[in-house]
Amino acid sequence: MTIPKRCTIPSWILTIICFLVSATNVHAQNNSIADNLYYFRQAEAWLSSADSAGAGYRTLGNKFKASNAFGANADAIYSASSVNSDVTGATETLIIKVEGGATCSSMTVNDLLFSGSSTDLQLNTLNIIFRNAAGAEVGNYSLAGNTVTLGMEDVFLSNFSTFSPVNNVAEIAFTWAFSNAAPNALYFRGITVSGITSAPSLEPKTGYVTYKKLQPPKQIMPDAAAGDLNENWTGGKLIASITANGDSYDRLAVGPATGLIDDQGILYDGVTPIATITPADGWVNRSEQLSITFYSNVTNSIVQKIVNGLAFFNTSDQPLNAERQVTVTLSDNTGLSATVTRTIDVDDSNIPPVLDAPLTFTVDEYQTLTLTGFNFSDIDIAHGMISAILSVDAGTITVGDLAGITIAGNNTGTVTVTGKIDSVTHLFAAGLVKYTPLAGEKLAITLTTILDDNGNSGVGGNLRDTGVSVIHINPVSPVLTGISTSTVSGLYGQGTTINFDITFDHPVTVSKGTPALLLPVRTGTAPALYQSGSGTNTLTFSYTVEAGDATPLLDYAGTDALLLNGGLINSSSSNTPALLTLPVPGSIGSIAGQRAIIIDGVAPAAPLIGYPLPNAVFNTHDLTVAGTSEPDAVVTIYLDGVQMTSVTTDGDGNWYASFTASRLTDGNHYLKATATDAAKNVSAYSANKMIVVDVTVPGLISASIYSDNRNKAFATTGNIVTVYFTVNDAIYLPQVVIAGQAATVRTVGQDEYVAEYTMTDTDTEGLIPFSINFTDLNGNSGGTIEASTDNSKVYFDKERPAVTLTTIASSPVRTSFTVYISFSEAISDFDQSKLHVTNAVLSEITSISNNVMTVEVTPVYDGMVTMSLDEGAARDAAGNLSKASEVLQVEAAFGGYLEKIYPNPASSNMNLKFTGTVNEKARVVITNYMGVVMYEKELIMDQKTLSIDVSNLTAGGYMLTVRSKNYSFYTNIMVIH
Repeated sequence: MTIPKRCTIPSWILTIICFLVSATNVHAQNNSIADNLYYFRQAEAWLSSADSAGAGYRTLGNKFKASNAFGANADAIYSASSVNSDVTGATETLIIKVEGGATCSSMTVNDLLFSGSSTDLQLNTLNIIFRNAAGAEVGNYSLAGNTVTLGMEDVFLSNFSTFSPVNNVAEIAFTWAFSNAAPNALYFRGITVSGITSAPSLEPKTGYVTYKKLQPPKQIMPDAAAGDLNENWTGGKLIASITANGDSYDRLAVGPATGLIDDQGILYDGVTPIATITPADGWVNRSEQLSITFYSNVTNSIVQKIVNGLAFFNTSDQPLNAERQVTVTLSDNTGLSATVTRTIDVDDSNIPPVLDAPLTFTVDEYQTLTLTGFNFSDIDIAHGMISAILSVDAGTITVGDLAGITIAGNNTGTVTVTGKIDSVTHLFAAGLVKYTPLAGEKLAITLTTILDDNGNSGVGGNLRDTGVSVIHINPVSPVLTGISTSTVSGLYGQGTTINFDITFDHPVTVSKGTPALLLPVRTGTAPALYQSGSGTNTLTFSYTVEAGDATPLLDYAGTDALLLNGGLINSSSSNTPALLTLPVPGSIGSIAGQRAIIIDGVAPAAPLIGYPLPNAVFNTHDLTVAGTSEPDAVVTIYLDGVQMTSVTTDGDGNWYASFTASRLTDGNHYLKATATDAAKNVSAYSANKMIVVDVTVPGLISASIYSDNRNKAFATTGNIVTVYFTVNDAIYLPQVVIAGQAATVRTVGQDEYVAEYTMTDTDTEGLIPFSINFTDLNGNSGGTIEASTDNSKVYFDKERPAVTLTTIASSPVRTSFTVYISFSEAISDFDQSKLHVTNAVLSEITSISNNVMTVEVTPVYDGMVTMSLDEGAARDAAGNLSKASEVLQVEAAFGGYLEKIYPNPASSNMNLKFTGTVNEKARVVITNYMGVVMYEKELIMDQKTLSIDVSNLTAGGYMLTVRSKNYSFYTNIMVIH
């Protein structure tokens, strides 16, 4: 850097009694920035360091490090320009400080300069304060006068050399202030130190150590740095003592790594005596001091070793739970010393147990392993209970009984045993803990053992130690242990499946090919092939009886009859080949030794069907079949391939079966049969036998009845009644009955038939019944048909209609009257010419129903009217002519019919008005009430009115009587004048 131009002043010498050890602190502060600490290293007579830029000085905020080099030509160690260039009246402080309370005999500063900036500086404050290692002021200097003006380029301190420092200076603090501006920089040049002396150093001053109960002595200052610049240790001492919270079991000791101590209390470094220890055994309790006095051959490294080896321990398993305070003082031969304190936390928490478990075990597959070789310890368990937890990832653990031991989870994969540690140890040593692998498990088993103190030894809960062992399972070949079958003793034929179970002493796996068990049941042998069971200790083999197989007692071919047949039967766990030797055939363990199984695979001959004959016709669903076969065989009959029934032949082989084939349809069908013997062997089918089935009833299509009468719905004697019908099947000539008599039947077309019958007078009148019976060519009856399909009917009427003539008029009649002509049945074709009448005229012949007619009869004269109807006047529906009627007679008397008399009473003429025509004489008589005739006259009544002169009669009442041949009547009259 370029130093501003300045005025040269006489060198000033600052002689300071100080002790500079390893570093110098430069401390600067102002009114707005926190103090900054600067570290320097002594190099020759200069404070030397350099920043990374090599500028040779530091601005406020830079920190010098021991690793920096400050060259001999670098004369500026501080600059304040970066923080004070624009701060007016700022007060700044720079501290040069010796760490560790060191002192020196002299310190020289050749120059102290303030550098201005763009204006003159007004220095109004300058104080220099000297402090010792404890920080107390031991001297000071203040600027003489009030204010010093410093030029822009020449800045100096003329009175700086006038103050007198005192000895034992460890710190110099410079404080200054300018009233108008801050200087750019402060420079020191030519700093020298001399007469360095030093007290022992022991760092750090404090520390914290944790000691766990019942552990070996714990170094309390393993990382402490101890030494002396002058290494003047002769007669120096190290004194240590427990100064707070100790108990009677606390101990301070020279650590074993420090060196040997003889019985005189002399400490050796190797074979060289280096110090004397009091007390001689090298350890003290809480009420004593441990004192080590150094010999002249002690160096810093030996002191360092002794300090680092100083240790603490406690002999109780339940130490006082409190922090101890240990004070250590290190002094040299000048009497200078350094003192540190250490806090020791005595940890009385639970100490974990220690488990020593074997790394490996070995056991054969499927054997039991005794678990031994375990060591258990717990230094603070005292009389508490401890637990050993054993867990395997496969198999089971079994623990035998032992007094003082409780067991949980016995005979499982995880077992816990609890007891005093000696009892648990004895349990294992006595061979009472065993492991059994499961069949087919893996060949390397992990055994995890946990030793748990259950929290019975101090605070902090239970602690554990874990050991892991591997149990190696030696592969063992599976051994065939037996063969069996679930098939019971008996006779077995074709198609029967017999299973064999072959067992091994542990699980096996079948792979690749298909193993076979050879059976001597035919020429050579037949294989029972492997079916299932791989992965278990039982393999299943299956044999099915085939045609021709036969043996009176089933067994396998030999002890070597179990063949791999291209496959493998190996242990499921180790893949070792199985041993396949079977029990000797015929022995108790063989198949023949367990069961009496007879194989008969020879089928009987096919049965013969003797009945029905070929092409037999069945018109029913009920069938009967018979034939012959092997005696005592079961014959199964099939119709069109469908099983219908089964029967057992008798001792001669004959069989007979009846069954209903409800679903048979018309047409050709085929019967066949098989025979099954006692061994369930089934013969071949018999030859097909065809039968014809016609179970469909022929049906009527149409039927009608009619006669040859002109009215086809009626017949009379001599008429031919015809029944015409058609059917839907070919039938035999049907039988027809008409009116109870067999009719003549003939065929008139395909499935068309006519039946005829001539009615006679012996047949019963009425609706003519008929019936048709027919059967198809296979004997199926169509039933009896008794009605037409078109509702046609024929009635037989052999009687002639009778006729009667009636009237409701009473004789004599005096006017026309109605005559009813009634026939005994409905008639047609009425012939009016055959109706005869006398003394009357016929008119208005009216039919009021099919057998009743009316006719108006008007008499002509008084007298008898007669009326008759000749036979044959009409026909009934059947054409029968009617019979003649009887003669109807009605008397007519028209003259006696007096219609009225007027006037009545009369005084002169009285008129009598008559109805009808009268052609005979009549006598008119008038009598009084006494019977005296007052008037009498014979008249010819050919007029409608008769006039009588009553003027000559006396007024009064009279009886008028008119008499003639055929009638007579009377009435009362009155004469008045």
